[in-house]
Amino acid sequence: MDLGERVLSNAIVRLLLKKTFNIESDFYIFEDNKIIISQTDIAFSTLEKLEELANQIVRSNISTKFSENFLSLTGLGKIYFEGPLLKRTGELALIKILPPEKIENKIVLNILSGKRAFDDYKNKSKIFDNMIKTFNVDSEDQLFKKLKVLKASKQSLVAQNKKMEMELGYEAVKDFKNVATNFNGINYIYKILNNVNFKELKLISSKIMDEADYVQIYGIPNGNMGQVLIYRSRNLNIDLKGILDRDFSNLNGSGNMLSIKLNCSINELSNVMEKFLLKIKNSLEKGGKNV
Repeated sequence: MDLGERVLSNAIVRLLLKKTFNIESDFYIFEDNKIIISQTDIAFSTLEKLEELANQIVRSNISTKFSENFLSLTGLGKIYFEGPLLKRTGELALIKILPPEKIENKIVLNILSGKRAFDDYKNKSKIFDNMIKTFNVDSEDQLFKKLKVLKASKQSLVAQNKKMEMELGYEAVKDFKNVATNFNGINYIYKILNNVNFKELKLISSKIMDEADYVQIYGIPNGNMGQVLIYRSRNLNIDLKGILDRDFSNLNGSGNMLSIKLNCSINELSNVMEKFLLKIKNSLEKGGKNV
């Protein structure tokens, strides 16, 4: 009977989509009962009306007629189906349409009917009852009001956290800039970093790159290996990738004109950092600064 319920409920919803809303659809019935519609979006109000009309057909207890895999319902027309079919629509008892999902740019509706629909309502009813007890309220209306307050509070906390992250980011940038050494008008940040938070370092280095006249060279020890990260301000006319390819071809590295990273043994780390620093200084002395 369960398969018969799924086949009939699927056919009813597809027939309504076609005749009432002029929406073409395809279907898939196995463990799931799905309808794939031709539109890229569907309004919530349309789904509400669709579910309401489907349950009106169920309550009307219309007899089903079929011929050559086409279901006919009086006053609605006919639709193709596959599988066993219930004799009357009332045998479904209930049809429920779950919130749509988008799969490969197609809208997919999941249909519940009969016992599956009742079980879904029953489970959600238990969740509501538990939430009412948890939030110590007397009704669903009071529960929704509390949830709205919580949502607003969450949004406020998210905004505060973002503000704090920005402030902490500015402080971290300031700390890094404080260790810079100025040479011929260029600020060099030259540091060995342990226990690196790479996400934070990416944010800091990016902000400093947006400021004028900075070169950042970071050495990161990692066991027997080391990594060197180098960044330059956007106003400086230095091709870091060119230096990497020309003078460090024996090392594993990658990047572009603005930033590079390369790997070396831990014993080479300091030498690689120092050698890259000298190459950058030489390039700048030859006139590597934009307006």
